[in-house]
Amino acid sequence: MQEEKEVGGKNSERTFKSIFKSSYPVKSNDQQHYDSVVIALLPAAGFGIYNFGPRALAVMAVTIASTVLTELLFGWLWKKKITISDMSAVVTGLLLALNLPVSIPLWMAALGGVFAILVVKCCSVVWVRTL
Repeated sequence: MQEEKEVGGKNSERTFKSIFKSSYPVKSNDQQHYDSVVIALLPAAGFGIYNFGPRALAVMAVTIASTVLTELLFGWLWKKKITISDMSAVVTGLLLALNLPVSIPLWMAALGGVFAILVVKCCSVVWVRTL
């Protein structure tokens, strides 16, 4: 959107054009953005696996699987659009895994993934759409 603004007050004859751009593109391919986020998180995930061993990989696998499956089941049961292909559930699961301790029981990690998708993501989307 281009807009001309006056410089120097109401009666000034000088104007300039300013171009306003959104920091986040309005029309974009969300999958490309989530793919970039996953790629950006891979070094942190690899370093976590290197430091904490295969248990960190197990926590990551469980949280990612629980978020993806929960999103799939939510979309299927409520007949909503299945959005697994945009990688948002993978990003959610990976971010959750990177914030959990390695010693957490795997069932708690899975429950955290279910909570992250059902309560935080899906319910907030339903709530926002009703406004």
